[in-house]
Amino acid sequence: MANASIRSLRRWASSQIMPVYDRLPASEQVDESDLKHDMAVEIASMSGRSDSGSSGSSSDSNSSSSSSSGSFSGYNHPRHRSLLARLLHLIFAALYNLLTGLISLPIFLFRLLLLPFRLGRLTTLCCAPSSSFSTPHASHTPVGPGRWPALFARLEEFQLLVPSFLHPVVPGTPPKKLHPTAYLDGLRGVAAFLVVWHHASLLWFSWSIHHGYGSDKDAHLFIQLPIIRLAIAGPPQVSVFFVISGYALSYKPLRLSRQGRVAEAGEAIHSGVFRRHMRLFLMPLLVSFVAAILTYLDLYGGKDWKGVAISTRRPPQAGSLWGQLSHWARSFLTMANPLSASLSRGMFFMYDQNEWTLPVEFDMSMMLFLCQAALNRTRPRIRIMVMSCLALFALLNIHWQAFLFLAGMVICDLHFEFQGLGVATTRPADTNGMPVATALSAATLTAPTTMASAPSARARHRRYRWTICKCLCFVACLYLLSIPEDGHGAARTPGYVTLVRWLPAHHKSQRALDNWYMPLAAVGLVFTIDRTPALQRIFTHPFPQYLGYISYSMYLIHGTVIFTLGHWAARKAAAVTGTDTQWQYGLAVSVSAVVVWAVTIVLSDLATRTIDAKAVSFGRVIYERWSQPEKEEPDLLPRTR
Repeated sequence: MANASIRSLRRWASSQIMPVYDRLPASEQVDESDLKHDMAVEIASMSGRSDSGSSGSSSDSNSSSSSSSGSFSGYNHPRHRSLLARLLHLIFAALYNLLTGLISLPIFLFRLLLLPFRLGRLTTLCCAPSSSFSTPHASHTPVGPGRWPALFARLEEFQLLVPSFLHPVVPGTPPKKLHPTAYLDGLRGVAAFLVVWHHASLLWFSWSIHHGYGSDKDAHLFIQLPIIRLAIAGPPQVSVFFVISGYALSYKPLRLSRQGRVAEAGEAIHSGVFRRHMRLFLMPLLVSFVAAILTYLDLYGGKDWKGVAISTRRPPQAGSLWGQLSHWARSFLTMANPLSASLSRGMFFMYDQNEWTLPVEFDMSMMLFLCQAALNRTRPRIRIMVMSCLALFALLNIHWQAFLFLAGMVICDLHFEFQGLGVATTRPADTNGMPVATALSAATLTAPTTMASAPSARARHRRYRWTICKCLCFVACLYLLSIPEDGHGAARTPGYVTLVRWLPAHHKSQRALDNWYMPLAAVGLVFTIDRTPALQRIFTHPFPQYLGYISYSMYLIHGTVIFTLGHWAARKAAAVTGTDTQWQYGLAVSVSAVVVWAVTIVLSDLATRTIDAKAVSFGRVIYERWSQPEKEEPDLLPRTR
């Protein structure tokens, strides 16, 4: 009875507000395909996703975020509308969202209290014949046979808590078409997956597990072997993140520039610069706020847990809630300061030290956008040469972050170069005045059909040999990426001793071993995968694609989960199983791992479908609203000769 009354009140409020809201001046809808594209390809990461290309795995989140009729992000109003109409729209939109939010909160809490009593009914429905299901009042009724779609529909507002991979699929729905660079999503997802294992290993094991195999007399564990050790290594994954970010942020501007659409390429660069800060820091703002509340409630672990690499990561605890939030606000503003010249400002953000990469992402993104704007009109091969020299200069001077981003842009440009995109504008005409690309196409069309009918055996063998060589190069990059860090015995690890001796003199004097081989290996790894379709299939599998879909949220959430709930689960499990033998301790770690991964996956999926999707659409809408229309008028500015 009470539930029905609250539902009626919510419907009445909506009916009273919406007619006034709908009578406001008409608006243009944001292109949903653009939102899907932006959500799919902005890679930050970790890198977030940008206007560059990547998979379309985020269409569910964007469609849900763009379909809410009363949301702020769903409207792109005409620029010629009066200021009074804009003000009225914002006021009514704020009132509507506030009223519906206040009414929905008690409904959710009330139904959450009734959920244990409803579980018995839902269990009965699961055991009943599928023909007995009827969902007349369901807000979302998936079409399809079976008990789970009907049961999912009966969950109503609790559908939001169900991970996206458990949502029923409508029969006959065509599979999502992957973008040509969808493998970048999978590679980013795998890297984020291994980053979680790295930070969890710091809570479960000592630093000795991260030493190179054979570097000490006790360093002979299977997990310490080359390539195998990447499962718990963090710095190599960060290097891969940065290369992917440089590639992804360059995809759309370079593609448009090579197609001769220079003005559109400039618009893509402008949009990326405007939205980058919001894209990177909106979601960390909310996640770190939750971490501040957990800190005030003293929910971070730090008791009775010794012998591990990092026993706790407790942010500073204040004596009052206001003091805690004030400290969090100052710390976050220091990290998110776009005018700071320090790349290491994220190291001092105690509410999640894993977010030290975000300021680096932002600063290097701005540098990359500047390079794109400077070389937007240059010929592609000139641009590749200039960017390669600039990347090499950065590497030799130990600007390894800049090298990774610049190298990602070079790989993206080479990707289009090998595809032949824009080749007609970069090659001179032949003796007959016909461009070389056109002449080659005409020659191909006039070639005998017997030669083009099927590849010869020699061509197939040549392709197989190249594929094998690329796979060997992939393994070599993994081996080089597995080099232990300088503080973990790299100079004493068999197989890497010679590589340490070959280190450039400048890097030796600065003790920058980690900033030479790892960046080179990360660039070689991404370039090899980009040129090898057989390797790309590994990362276009649904599981890596799903990890890529939730990678940014997983990167931001996992640290708080590990050192709060994961710390508590490990201590409680160890108290039950004991720690006298390796098997007992291993069982306790397994229990903690199950808890950490279950909570991390569910929260990351939820955050991706809600916070992350809104952050992408919010930045896009703000940019569209604040942009002025382009006018085709003669240039009145004086020009110098």
